[in-house]
Parts: sequence; C-alpha cells; structure tokens
Amino acid sequence: MHSGNYGNWLPDANVRLAQLIASMVGPTGKVTIDGFYDDVLPFAPAAVKMMRDVPDDTESMRKQYGLGSTDGAAASLQEGLNLPAFSVHMMKGGEVGGVIAASATAEIALRLVKENSPEQMVDRVLAHIRKQGYFIVDKDPDTATLAAHPRIAKITTHGSTAGDAWRTDPEVPAVRFITDVLRARYGEHLVFIRTLGGTVPAGPFIDTLHVPTLGLSLANYDDNQHTDNENLRLGNLWNGIVTLASIMTAK
Repeated sequence: MHSGNYGNWLPDANVRLAQLIASMVGPTGKVTIDGFYDDVLPFAPAAVKMMRDVPDDTESMRKQYGLGSTDGAAASLQEGLNLPAFSVHMMKGGEVGGVIAASATAEIALRLVKENSPEQMVDRVLAHIRKQGYFIVDKDPDTATLAAHPRIAKITTHGSTAGDAWRTDPEVPAVRFITDVLRARYGEHLVFIRTLGGTVPAGPFIDTLHVPTLGLSLANYDDNQHTDNENLRLGNLWNGIVTLASIMTAK
C-alpha cells in the first residue's frame, strides 16, 4: 500500500525485520540471544595461551581494512574465532517508491565452534524470535493466519550444511609429527590457530573414520574469500607445494 494512504497505520515489514535483527545483537557487538555463548565461556587457560600466542597485528590490520572500529564481540580476532558468531548475509524487502513493505526477508548465519550443537543453537534463535512476540510458521501464511497474530515470521532452517565444527588436540601424535616436519623445513617458530573460521567440512570424515585431523593454512590472509577478486598469492602457492611435499615425504 502507498504511504500516502496507509502511512503510520500499516506496519512496515522492513522496519520490523530491522528491529528483530537488531534485538539479536547489542551495541557492543555481543549477541544477546539467551545462551548464545554458554557452551564456550569461560575459556580454559591453555586455550587462552594458544590464542595469545598468535602474533596478530590488530592495529595494522584495522588500518589496512579501513576500520574505524572493530566489531567488539570479542577482545581479539583469535578470541572471536573461538566464539560462535552471528552474521546477517542478506536483507531485502519492499520496492522503490512510496509504498509500505508488506514483507521482508533476511538470511542469517551462525558460525559455530566445537562446543556447540547446531540444533541447540537454532533452537536458541527460534526462542529469541518468539520472545520478541513473533508467531513462527514454516510456510507462507494465509490471510486468516496473518490476521490472527500481531507478528509472524516464516523461518526456514538449513541446519549444519558442512557438519559439526571440529578441533584436534595439538598434543596427539599426528599433530606432533606434522609439527616436527614443519619445524625441520621452516624453523622453530610455528603459529598454532586453535579454531579456524571456515567450515572446512571434515567433520563427517572425522566422525566416521575416527582419525585426528589437522588444518594447514596455505592461503594469504587477505585473499577476499568468497567475494570479488578471491585470490591466492603465488608465493603462498609455491610455499604450499613445498609444505605438502615435505609432509608427504617425511618418515
């Protein structure tokens, strides 16, 4: 409907969607969904040490990316990678012109860590949506359903598309073997990342074969992953070839 006829009377779906999503994240960047961090915090001392040992140059990265401030949900990049993350991939609704949006759509994503159950985390999000006064449906509501509830949210969940998150103890023999190989090739100083942010869908293989798994990063940190100009620097490619060859030929 046109705002000249129904403005301040018809609810604006874009506004309500923005309000709903804003209710999920506080002004400091912390997710406000009940229980969102309960499975993870507090970190064990060994985990804190591993995160602090990563030589991130926060100030340099902030300036390079043109950031006047960072998200604020965590004290550091490494701490953030070891917490579940909430992100909004897409929002859309309405059309150009003086009309009031009748519906609005968003795609939100939860990046989980080893301690999280995907099903439980989805349930927490749904509970939060209900807490905001929304009646949840899984298909397009008819007019009678729309009239019966002040707020309606159609929710479609995709679950864990790449399996549960995983993490391997750095002290298991397989990790020590890889560590020794890399130190023999590159020297003593290696950086151990406790949790990588990517899905890296190894979970089903780990659960089925019961084998320890180690993620080895080869790409450059500014590779624009999943977006325009995704790239791999040639130096990283050559180093990756040498690295993998060293591991495969080690005894």
